[in-house]
Amino acid sequence: MVMQAILIITRRFVMRATHRGIHPLLALFTALLTLALFATPTIATPDPQSGESTTKVLLTRGHADVFALVPNGPTISLVAKEDVTTPGAPTYHNPAKLILGVTDAAKTSATEKIEGVGTAGYALPQSENPALLWPGWDSNALAPLRPTAIRLVIDEVSGPGRILLWRSSAFGATSPIFEQGSLEAAPGRSILQSAPAHEHANWLFTAAGTYSLTLHGEVDTPNGRLVSDPAAYTFAVGATAIAQATPGASAPVEPSTPGTGSTPPPAPAPQSTAPQAPVQPAAEQCLPTPVTSNGSGTAVGGSHTIRANTHVHPNWVFTAPGVYKVSITQTATLKSGARVSTSGILSFNVGGAGNADSGHFDIGTSASPSSISMLVKDDRSQPARWVAPSSLVFGLGSAAETTAPAGIEFIAKQGQKIWMISSSQVPSVPWLGANTMHPSLLARTTGDVTWTLNGVSGPGSLAVFESGNFGSLVGARWFGGIGSGSTTVYVGRTADGRPCELDQATIDRLRAEGKIVDGSALPGGLATTGARAATPVALASLLALAGLAARRWARR
Repeated sequence: MVMQAILIITRRFVMRATHRGIHPLLALFTALLTLALFATPTIATPDPQSGESTTKVLLTRGHADVFALVPNGPTISLVAKEDVTTPGAPTYHNPAKLILGVTDAAKTSATEKIEGVGTAGYALPQSENPALLWPGWDSNALAPLRPTAIRLVIDEVSGPGRILLWRSSAFGATSPIFEQGSLEAAPGRSILQSAPAHEHANWLFTAAGTYSLTLHGEVDTPNGRLVSDPAAYTFAVGATAIAQATPGASAPVEPSTPGTGSTPPPAPAPQSTAPQAPVQPAAEQCLPTPVTSNGSGTAVGGSHTIRANTHVHPNWVFTAPGVYKVSITQTATLKSGARVSTSGILSFNVGGAGNADSGHFDIGTSASPSSISMLVKDDRSQPARWVAPSSLVFGLGSAAETTAPAGIEFIAKQGQKIWMISSSQVPSVPWLGANTMHPSLLARTTGDVTWTLNGVSGPGSLAVFESGNFGSLVGARWFGGIGSGSTTVYVGRTADGRPCELDQATIDRLRAEGKIVDGSALPGGLATTGARAATPVALASLLALAGLAARRWARR
């Protein structure tokens, strides 16, 4: 239907332009350009009223944004989105056809000691536990609507016990999710987002059995309020409830292990498909140039392996204000068995501003047939963009400032001032996580990626670690280092010292020699996943090429 409408509009535009004496090709180009500029991306969403199969899908583990608000023509819809069925690409579900299973592995008494909770039950933690369902909610797809307020409003709740939701700070403090200040899900209570965001919380079901949770979405936009239809979600808690809730349901959806299940279709190579710049003269040859940060600190080290098809948020703690350069090497295994590595430098302005001061970001990895590249997934626009690490400076302003509690003496003494990116999202602080969900990575490697800290340049120290769950302050420690250490990284420079991009053969040679190559030296630039409308940048490139071709034609 959409394509038919576009064809009709384009044909009418061209016919009218032709009648007015405008060349048909010019008219066609103008029509397509207009459509590209003003078309709004549409997300295909399941229709609750459609005659689809009534077979229900059981989801018992893995990442799922169970409350996903998406545009749907002139209105919005509340659906469920998960990253388990097809690794590297989201799968959308009609909530009425999805069973969210909370297995017996979630049963715990640790929540009895949490202030404001005080009861045992079946708990799904805010940070991912690979053995459990990891439910959250997401409204990033609404960004084109320019929302000023987003709400998830509960209409009905039923079940054998209570449903509690709360947020844990990096250091264990409990705060309510609902606007009304309560932890318990109840009719009329709502979750507020001031801007599109992706969030996770702790969930607790106080008794085994089947729960029903019905809610709707409300979005305030410059053009008025949009309200979704109500959506009913079913949570089956405990083995007995799961068995009773899913007679004839499809098998539980389990995270796929790349290479053992269905393989996602090959993704484009991580290099940009943007038109390449004209070849430079020999004098403009891009040369590998070593850049070394010298200093007195040497205490740098640690590595951490991130599982395939995983999205996780650790804590990043800095002990002093100033500019930090953090060099990281990523290592993965191609499906051929070959081990490949890439390196990149992350930039932080602690106590100041950058060009990435808030919003959701994931450091990820893409793969070509013979190598991998470090990228950062930037969710500030939709669809998300995969960009080079060198293009971002993460600014940690006053909102990132706090004091260290007891229990993290490996990085700071109790009461010491620190700056941090928390494992949970904090307004006005960039939320920086790790991601092994790029389609090309899942298609071409075994999926796991090991991060190794090479060096830290800066005025203080850095530690990266996960938060513990339900009373445990610190979980897995990733790595850390003292700033101002000595790190040598190779970057691309012309003979007169201007930045440039190294060719792939040079990058491969440097890596084979064990040298670190800055992400900015990688050919390409931006990469994206999923279908998207043409962007102004792409269109500008197209127009520039058209202009170049026209000038060359005129000179003939």
